Amino acid sequence: MKSFQRNNDNIRKLFEDTSIDKEVLLNKYREELKDELNESFAGHLDYENLMDIEFEKNQEFYDLINQAIALHKFQYLIILCQTWENQLVSFITKEIKYSYKVEGHAEYGEIINFLKDIVREENIRGLDKLTELRKLINVIKHGDGRAANALRKKRPDYFHSEYEMLDISHLDSLKIWDSIYISPLALNVKNEEFYQYYNAINEFWDSFPERVYYDYDIIEKHFKIGDLS
Repeated sequence: MKSFQRNNDNIRKLFEDTSIDKEVLLNKYREELKDELNESFAGHLDYENLMDIEFEKNQEFYDLINQAIALHKFQYLIILCQTWENQLVSFITKEIKYSYKVEGHAEYGEIINFLKDIVREENIRGLDKLTELRKLINVIKHGDGRAANALRKKRPDYFHSEYEMLDISHLDSLKIWDSIYISPLALNVKNEEFYQYYNAINEFWDSFPERVYYDYDIIEKHFKIGDLS
């Protein structure tokens, strides 16, 4: 399980190391704007028009930077979740196939139900938080729907964004913008949540038993199997 936790730690490190520096990006955009304006207004400066353009462009820059920061966070939440899920499914499937011929590819739901049967759900730490994460990832990918409705019950704060230009905290932000790909305000997920999910994955692997015993009946209950391989 240590290798799985190392992978989890690598994702955390990449999330931090690739984080977007707002000031650096803003300065880059402003330098590009300065060059553009110098070329456009060369020899016939119109200061009033120039100030209007700068004001409008600066607002565009802030919106673009906020979107970049949000997409970076959501991207790494997806990577965090998918890496954990893929490792879990792959590991359990391989363990079972040492003794049984499982037909097809084991699905996540089958794996979780199997674990709950042989380990007991209360002994699997972090699972509730990771179930929440999977719902969040579904909403990030697909927008509003059944997963969003389930997540609203668990984390209503995710659906009430903060916007300095307008008080919208009482409104359901996902219903306004439909998707984080339309507006970063669609979901209000703080950076701190990334670390909550990161910690839940480590807790999950810490609580995972080194040896698990199960019989044929348990395997047959959760998976479609053939003859002993």
